[in-house]
Amino acid sequence: MDKILHLLLTIFILSLFLNGVSYAQRAHLICAGSHVTFEYEGLKNLKCVCSTAIAALEFLKSIGLEATPKITIKLVDHIPSAQNHLLIGSYNTKTHEVSLLTYSKTLELTEQSKTIFGVTLTEELWCSYVAHELAHVVSSQYISPQQKNHTVGEYISAVTQLTVLPIREKRS
Repeated sequence: MDKILHLLLTIFILSLFLNGVSYAQRAHLICAGSHVTFEYEGLKNLKCVCSTAIAALEFLKSIGLEATPKITIKLVDHIPSAQNHLLIGSYNTKTHEVSLLTYSKTLELTEQSKTIFGVTLTEELWCSYVAHELAHVVSSQYISPQQKNHTVGEYISAVTQLTVLPIREKRS
């Protein structure tokens, strides 16, 4: 009987520990002064995501586009694509979910060329995709259903993305 109790107690403690480990790896980074949250698993290098998000929100506000109350961007290792090309970011217009490949995964997937659209991949270039996807979220609430949503959304997102890039990145 003591062996069974000991085994059950051990299993119980182990399950608590394992559940704690799985929850510890899931993390949230809330950018100060904004309603943007990054959700990710494990340890990630996140030094430019908040500053880029805040710069993008400031730019969008300057052109009359206010952000929604809460925006969550999930940093992931895979974005499913029906197209046959690398997706760095994705915005679902129906669910308003944003996914962005982690910097390390983007580096891995561009390992052969080390470029995106012929431009050398840097952390600043990767972070500019935060602005691009964030602009989709913000602009989607302003785009009339009678307009070509995809084209208008991509235009606003591309301009926002270019706006947050440091000058040296724009010259590459």
